Amino acid sequence: MSRGWKGFTLILLSLLLLFSSFGTVAANPNMGQQLTEQKQYGLESFDVNPDERVRVFIELEEEPEVERATRRGVKLEDLPAAERRNARANVEQSQRKAKEQIETRQIDIDFLEEVTVVANGFSAELTFEEAQKLESIPGVKTVELVNEYERPEALPDTNYGAEIVEAIKTREDYGYYGEGMVIGIVDSGVDPAHQDFVLSEGVEQAITEEDVVAADLPGSYFTEKVPYGWNYMDQNNIIQDIAPGASDHGMHVAGTAGANGDPENRGVRGIAPEAQILGLKVFGNDPNIPTTYGDIYVKAMDDALKLGVDVLNLSLGSTAGFTNPNSPEAQAVQRAKENGVIVSISAGNSALFGNGYLSPFLQNPDVGLVGAPSVSPASISVASSENTMLQSEVLRAEADSTTELVGYGSFSQANPTNVFGENGADVVHVGFGTPAEFEGVDVEGKIALISRGEIPFVDKTLNAQANGAVASIIYDNAPGRINMASDGAITIPHLSITQEDGLTLVSLLEAGETVTIFFDEAPEAVANPTAGQMSDFSSWGLTPELEFKPEITAPGGQIYSTLEEGEYGVKSGTSMAAPHVAGGAALIMERVDEEFGFTGLNRSEFVQKLLMNTAEPKLDTIGRDDAFYSPRRQGAGEMNLYAAASTPAYVVDASTDQAKVALKEFQNQASFDLTVSNTADEAIEYELDLSLQTTMGDSGFFINNGSAALENADVAVSVDGSAADTVVVPANGSATVSVSLDLTNAEAYHLGVGYQPASELFPNGYFAEGFVELHDVTDTYPSLSVPYVGFNGDWNAAPVVDPGLYEPLGVTFYQQTGLVRSADSFYVGFDPINEAYQANLQAFNPAETSIFPVVSFLRNARVVEYNVLDEQGEQLRRIRTEENVRKNFFDRGAGAQATPVRAATWDGTVRNQPVADGQYFIEVRSQIAFDGADFQSYKLPIYVDTVAPEFSQVTFDGEELLFDVSDVGVGVAYVEVLVDGETVEVVSPEAGAVAVDAENVSVRAVDFAENVSEVVDATEPGPVETGFPQIYIDTPDLLAAYATSEIIVSGRIENATNLSSFTVGGVDVATSFDEEEGYHTFNQTFSLEDEVHRFQFVAKTADGRENSISRQFIVDTTAPVIEVGKYKERVNRNTSEVTLPITISDNFDDLRFYVDGDEVFYNNFDAPYEKRSISEQLDLKFTLAPGQNTFELELVDLAGNTTVETISIERRQPGNNGNGNGNGNGNGNGNGNGNGNGNGNGNGNGRGNGN
Repeated sequence: MSRGWKGFTLILLSLLLLFSSFGTVAANPNMGQQLTEQKQYGLESFDVNPDERVRVFIELEEEPEVERATRRGVKLEDLPAAERRNARANVEQSQRKAKEQIETRQIDIDFLEEVTVVANGFSAELTFEEAQKLESIPGVKTVELVNEYERPEALPDTNYGAEIVEAIKTREDYGYYGEGMVIGIVDSGVDPAHQDFVLSEGVEQAITEEDVVAADLPGSYFTEKVPYGWNYMDQNNIIQDIAPGASDHGMHVAGTAGANGDPENRGVRGIAPEAQILGLKVFGNDPNIPTTYGDIYVKAMDDALKLGVDVLNLSLGSTAGFTNPNSPEAQAVQRAKENGVIVSISAGNSALFGNGYLSPFLQNPDVGLVGAPSVSPASISVASSENTMLQSEVLRAEADSTTELVGYGSFSQANPTNVFGENGADVVHVGFGTPAEFEGVDVEGKIALISRGEIPFVDKTLNAQANGAVASIIYDNAPGRINMASDGAITIPHLSITQEDGLTLVSLLEAGETVTIFFDEAPEAVANPTAGQMSDFSSWGLTPELEFKPEITAPGGQIYSTLEEGEYGVKSGTSMAAPHVAGGAALIMERVDEEFGFTGLNRSEFVQKLLMNTAEPKLDTIGRDDAFYSPRRQGAGEMNLYAAASTPAYVVDASTDQAKVALKEFQNQASFDLTVSNTADEAIEYELDLSLQTTMGDSGFFINNGSAALENADVAVSVDGSAADTVVVPANGSATVSVSLDLTNAEAYHLGVGYQPASELFPNGYFAEGFVELHDVTDTYPSLSVPYVGFNGDWNAAPVVDPGLYEPLGVTFYQQTGLVRSADSFYVGFDPINEAYQANLQAFNPAETSIFPVVSFLRNARVVEYNVLDEQGEQLRRIRTEENVRKNFFDRGAGAQATPVRAATWDGTVRNQPVADGQYFIEVRSQIAFDGADFQSYKLPIYVDTVAPEFSQVTFDGEELLFDVSDVGVGVAYVEVLVDGETVEVVSPEAGAVAVDAENVSVRAVDFAENVSEVVDATEPGPVETGFPQIYIDTPDLLAAYATSEIIVSGRIENATNLSSFTVGGVDVATSFDEEEGYHTFNQTFSLEDEVHRFQFVAKTADGRENSISRQFIVDTTAPVIEVGKYKERVNRNTSEVTLPITISDNFDDLRFYVDGDEVFYNNFDAPYEKRSISEQLDLKFTLAPGQNTFELELVDLAGNTTVETISIERRQPGNNGNGNGNGNGNGNGNGNGNGNGNGNGNGNGRGNGN
């Protein structure tokens, strides 16, 4: 059973899991792929769940302030002062009462943030066990664990974005500059002193210094432009982004939304230059804590609403988010929207499933990765397009015959301007930069020019660096610009240029000219080769629940904006697109406030309708038939503020009143109605245009950017029940447009093949999508459009689990799903002779190792169960259950290809008894996050084999070795030939005969379960490991839990021969230098208490170099406790079932409770990683058979401490004829023979066994 607790997942944005391609063991043959892991930092990737106290948000039943204003149809700031005071008093009183109730219960709690506007509640830290008690307190509505978010980062990379969205024309023609509007930037901070952060003289201030003082908020007034700011994470007035490595992300975002500089003098003028900016810093300046919590930014939103904010911008998120409308963040967004506030959130920078690895298979249409919290229903999720121009660093290439100025991108910490100064270096072309191509090429002190392709970007530059090059320039192998991966090992400039520029330099070199490159040129604006296209990083929708996301597109690629300390810079990401929409919303709000006077939800929804209706659907650059980019990628299209400011009409889905249509799942036929409303005093006639398209295929894969029309579909557009290609919308009235689709005979386009039946091209269904466009026949008014998307087919048909690594690529996507031996982390089922994995060869010996699944998830799963099945597929045991498991999206290596589920390790037992040798399955049973979806089952075969192979014949005549070997399991993997105890040859068990020129010859056989039959023992040398210069920590493992207080801290320090000091957790630790290996080793034991510990490892050298890393781990030496309530050890024969109260408890709240090996209770230990105790009472039913019944209760905690209790209950057996005691006093057992229970009054003597 799962706990009765409302919780939601810790969200961390950086996930990393690295798999080596192959591993070898000594003299053994290639044993296949070994799992080498660097622990992931997403909660669903941990096998143990850490610490002590939790951070929660406690929401109360008393309505928050904003709901009273919403019911009145006004903004909060416009609520009459007396009524607002009354609302505030009611909220504060409810919070005081709740806190008093908590304190009277003697709960150890630290109260944190108080929220009164977007929600009525407060956050706090307390133990998880005590948090569960809070829901029973009168007035408490819900208790939620708080999300954690990492500091947002833009992609490493003027403001022409304003021109793209027609902000300049809107300002000039309509006078909408954002005056009187307030934009809250919920981010990493702003710099109020920046020269571009000013209001023009005479501009109206919506928030004055007096307003800030009167609001009595924790922050301070800064300037007219930035009237309020507060560091919500560090609880101080330092609202700049000053942490080491800070990206000035928030300042860049704020500049795009509302800077007011002079573009003629390199300044930035944002979309709404006269709007005021709130500096709501939610990421602190602690260099060790690059994260924030959901309650922190909910508090920031809360304060913003108190000040009368109009727009909130949140440029943060986590990939492949689940929609959770009940989370505090989603509720805050919803309530802000209900009070008339637009919340613009970046969609994410992960493109689509498999980005940077492979294009998705056609049989897996669930490719969306749009992030949370932009999946919140009330937000505007913003996708990114490319800017028309980009600010580029420029290098000068001087050849014998010409001089070329070339724009470049820099992707390492080595700035070429600083490295070279005024000096130059000659260029050498080194092909693809492989090690072989560097052989015999002199690049010492020169710049290596390398083509993209063959090997990764990082390897190219590391190869150049290893051969003495002073810089690496990689040119693309296709038109466009490169966003390259990098690595901390790269110490030279790691640069990229376009294909065109690269080939120009190559042609000069091939002509025999000397080319020298200088880096002393000033940056300049150059044309973006991908101008106007969708950014390749922009995350696709839909959500896992088939909700429509993202909503709209704005420029986010190559955006020039403000940085702190008066600086400027270029960044890319949907983080840069969202503030375009935030600023744009502020301008359109001016129109809505002036023309329509809407308030509350009507205001915010009408602004969103105008923005989405007038957005321009973008044509797909590599699509066919003038197809658009998928609405799943661009939403309604590119924001057009001029059209939004001028349209008199709008159009919505008649069933939802939204400017988008989510058809969800359908089977060939679908229909929807659109309501077109006209606010003008004259009728408008629109021409109707409907596009119907889907993604193109290519050799079994999706073409990431390519869409094409769906042919042979029956499409009907009607008005008032009659087919129509125009609609007349009466003055100040409305009209209905009906659309119906029949895709029974639809055909989709496959590159190189042409059109073919869509149901055949997409075996698991496909998205049918497009736009309904309305064009004014007189071209007087702007065009309108509504995007629509639906899934034709069974949304549950596509697999959640990627097939096993023994399947060929094309069947399996990552080739990572499989079973791994715990003993050596090698996958089972590898045939070393044929060098291939086979499902029927997967075997293990439980006496030597356990196994655990490694699973590549192709889709988000709401629930995943790990079960053991017998050969017939019947469930024998449930090992583990997990919730809200995200897909393995990859994203250029930032995400994992697979998830090792060590917590689902199987030791070969069922009901605590070893199973017999034979065939079994590890079942991964999963359910997608879609209402009504059935569970899917994927079975990994595993053979239990405890018997070693046997030789029936072994002879050697001095020249030829003959053998015959057999195995009772799945077979012999290989036979080793040994000479003088050393392996000299590995052969197939089918070989039978081997020529050997030696005297002392022996053989041994190894089966696929690693059972070894040895004729002569042999000793195998271990593998030699080489490392990357850094502090290598062997123990303790990251976030590992230990059942001992004596913790060994061990490892080595490389690249520090002159080590001067080394401390762990502030304690000096002795090291020993290994002369042969050239590094220092350390090994010291610490005596520690039960707790979550974080040790900082600090190494310093005599020449002033210093490095430090941290390692968090858990010590838990306390065994969990099982308390069984009173029960009868002997019951009558009619009692076939008993229910017993059982209390389980521990000092950490990660518990797994088993009855006879079956998991009956699990409790995950959620972040933040703190020590939390748990106590749960369970009422468990036990089925009794006649005779003695014994049940084994096993309770396992975080560190594997195990407590076992046994319950024994005797159920009396049915009696036989014979002498027995029958008492007939009262209504007792009377006369009777055998088993009957008789009724009799008085004294009755009976023969037989009566109960």
